[in-house]
Amino acid sequence: MFCKGMGRVMMPGFQTTYNPSKMIEGNSCILWLFQGAVVDTPGKYALACIGSFSLVLAMVFLQLVRERVSLWASRRSSSSSSSSSSPSSPSLCSGGLPMLGLDLAVAALFALQMVLAYWIMLLVMLYEAWIFTSIIIGFFVSQLLAIRLRRRWRERTCGCPSSSEQAPLVAGSKMDTVHAAAASSPCCGGDGHGAAI
Repeated sequence: MFCKGMGRVMMPGFQTTYNPSKMIEGNSCILWLFQGAVVDTPGKYALACIGSFSLVLAMVFLQLVRERVSLWASRRSSSSSSSSSSPSSPSLCSGGLPMLGLDLAVAALFALQMVLAYWIMLLVMLYEAWIFTSIIIGFFVSQLLAIRLRRRWRERTCGCPSSSEQAPLVAGSKMDTVHAAAASSPCCGGDGHGAAI
């Protein structure tokens, strides 16, 4: 017998669902978030760990998508503002969705991200050791991927200089001006107003 019971939602302290030393009295089964999702077999136990790991990846992925949509909306708003001030200058983001639609999309992505975050919190509160370990590994892997993706997006999409490129070879040079302008853009984490050279 793998475990017994109809599924617990909180263990009395950190422990594993499967514990050979407690096979005589039986291990308590856990309930994975939803009614009826009782983890009572080794296969379901493995799926529960994989599912917990995947929830973290999905949450971080939603965060990355939300950041990209927010950035695109900010650049579109800036482009629209510059176009209105200079009618002769073309808008880089003309023909896109209305700003309200972008704001609604960002808000919806944030709501979905919070749903996953609270589900992860409930899984941690199970006090099941391997479920908790799967979540921590998920955070480690997802953050590592997110760091590398953000760096690549800044370098390829925004043209942000790397840390080694941000130091000018000649003060006041043309390349110095280009790097300062790129680093000050909202894409690179700047305020978008540029820097005085």
